[in-house]
Amino acid sequence: MIVKLFSRINYKYLFFVIFLTVVLLGCVTERFQFPPCPFSEFIGFCCPMCGSTRAWRVLLDSGDIAQALRFNPIFWLWSFWCTVAYLDVWCRTFKLEHPSLGEKLIVYLSRHQALLHSHLLISFITLVYLNLPSVVYWRESLN
Repeated sequence: MIVKLFSRINYKYLFFVIFLTVVLLGCVTERFQFPPCPFSEFIGFCCPMCGSTRAWRVLLDSGDIAQALRFNPIFWLWSFWCTVAYLDVWCRTFKLEHPSLGEKLIVYLSRHQALLHSHLLISFITLVYLNLPSVVYWRESLN
């Protein structure tokens, strides 16, 4: 039984998924922080994901949904896709299903173009919103 379990493990993904889990737990428990966003550092304006980590921290610490939405109004959407990717790596590690969860979602989105286009439109609107002068001023005042 144990030999059968170890024969199913894809060790190429196992070390990555363990590392990713440690990093995520460290960030949620505030043991260490994410590095600065390279998009913001090099290009000079916020990407559509900017503020998602702070939004989750505010939501987990105080439960203030309004404050979390001010940091990034679509942090829940990014969280969904990051969770799907995380679960997909776990599925690939233990070879739980084929095609994997991520592949199934990609096929679904390719068949439902309106859903894919709405995600892109929402991301673009968020990109514009996060770079409005009033929002940038508010975010800088928090630092």
